[in-house]
Order: sequence, then C-alpha cells, then structure tokens
Amino acid sequence: MTFELNKRQLKILEMVTEQGFVTIESLATYFDISQQTIRRDIILMDQHQFLCRFHGGAGIAQDQKRISYSDKQQVAVEAKMKMALKAMTLVKPSMTVFIDVGTSAEALARVLRISEISPLRVVTASIIVANILLDMPGAEILVPGGSLKTTDGALVGGFVSQVLRSFRYDLGFIGGSGFDVNATLMDFDVEKVLVKHAAIDNSHKVVVLADSGKYRRNASIKVVGVEKMGYLVSDALPFGSLREQMQKASVEVLVG
Repeated sequence: MTFELNKRQLKILEMVTEQGFVTIESLATYFDISQQTIRRDIILMDQHQFLCRFHGGAGIAQDQKRISYSDKQQVAVEAKMKMALKAMTLVKPSMTVFIDVGTSAEALARVLRISEISPLRVVTASIIVANILLDMPGAEILVPGGSLKTTDGALVGGFVSQVLRSFRYDLGFIGGSGFDVNATLMDFDVEKVLVKHAAIDNSHKVVVLADSGKYRRNASIKVVGVEKMGYLVSDALPFGSLREQMQKASVEVLVG
C-alpha cells in the first residue's frame, strides 16, 4: 500500500532535504503544534524511509525513498518557479530547445508560455510540458511518439530516443534525482535516462535543473557527467566537493 504524505509531512521533507537536519523543537515552533505531533510524523516518515529519525530531530535517509509524483508537485514549488525564471533567461528567439520531464521542467514550461520569446522550437518527451506550452504564441511544440508508462507524463522507448536524435538543440534542459560523489547527475529510471541521453548527446549546451535538496541525494543511474554540463540552475549554490568539481569543470551556476 502506497503511503501518501500530507501537507505538513511534505513540508518537513522539504526542510530536511534543504537543511540536512531539523530539530523536533524547531519544527514544532514552525508549525505551531506540539512536539509530540511532530515526533509522530517523523516516526511515520522514518518507517516509510522518507527521512531518518535521530535523537531530537530528523535528517536525510541514507536510502531515501522516491516520493510520488503528486507529492513532488508540492515540494519546493516557490524554488522551482524562481529557477524557471532564471533558466528562461538562457532562451533566445529562434532557438531549438529540449525540455525534459519533471516538475522543474514543468515550471520552466509555465514561464516560457507567458514569455515573448518567439519564434521558438521546443522538443519534449513530456506530455505535461507539451500541454502547458500548447497555446504558446510563436512556438512549435514537437512531441515524439512512445510508450506512456508513468504518472509524470514521460514518453519512453527506442522510438522516442530515435526521434530526439534527429534534432540539434541549442539548449537541453535536463532534470535528475541527485548527484554522486563525482558531481554526476543521477536518476532512477533506466528508460527515462536513455531518453535524456538522446537529448544530451545532441545539445550544444546542457542545462541541469536541480533544486538544492538534490545536492544531498543520490540515485543509481548516470544521466550526465559534470564535464558535459554547461549550466546548473538551482535555488542555492552547491557546496563542498560538488561546488569544487563544478568550478573545476567550468559549469556556470545560475541561482534563482
């Protein structure tokens, strides 16, 4: 049985992923509820592997569970919109761009839709992104046919990758689930990653869209190495080894 986080638990998860560790006392103050109620939330979220319970608080789970797509749509909403506005500054008229699947990509689509960037060709493997951009003036929206298997609107399969390789992209906007120790962008789903690879290979500049909560996460499948990243768009600067490796690879970091 799938466990769905409520609004308070989603906010707790967001605070944990952004800060690394939060105390029960600070959470109780933030939500203006009892520490006992917060403690129950943390115990429940720990049992379902969304975070790790520690004495006096909660931190990031070692093997953090993937949250549902409906939950993702409610996490870091404001940060993703600021990121989208920053990412949009890279888009110029007459470009051909690829936009990936995911909530950060959807935020980018929403700000592009009300922009005056025209003409513009957008290729996407996300039916949600395509639907958002459907009536964007001066835009050509191209969607490859494929298998639709997930609730996030991702199209996957060999035909999708084949079609994506038919284009050259000025910018490829790519999402992921986290970074490994080598600053490689990582994800979980093999079929989605293969689609990402097709776009990355044909992009003049790869633009990684990743909110700062993903700095502390990892996943199991390589999306793109730091050496192939042109830009990172986030809501906060990377830190530690991640920042050092991005600086060494001359990745331009844009903070929204």
